[in-house]
Amino acid sequence: MSFSFYGLILYLVWVGVQHKLLKYSLVLFLIVLIMVIGLSRVYLRVHYATDVIAGFALGIIWLIISITVLKRIEKFSGRKFNPLIEEN
Repeated sequence: MSFSFYGLILYLVWVGVQHKLLKYSLVLFLIVLIMVIGLSRVYLRVHYATDVIAGFALGIIWLIISITVLKRIEKFSGRKFNPLIEEN
């Protein structure tokens, strides 16, 4: 779930933030956050490493589906995603 949720936020940041330093900082932070959450599950012995890898794989699949649906909604509604933060 964390991969799907934070992955979608990562996509929205990538598309919506035009300020380069902020964009890359947030993307790096979100990637590290996703990895740390997965590693913490193994470290705390809540899941096996294979469970986390399988969760990441399912998260990627769900993320691809979500982004595809989001793009189709934008296409058929005629609206484009407005930048969240514009570069000055």
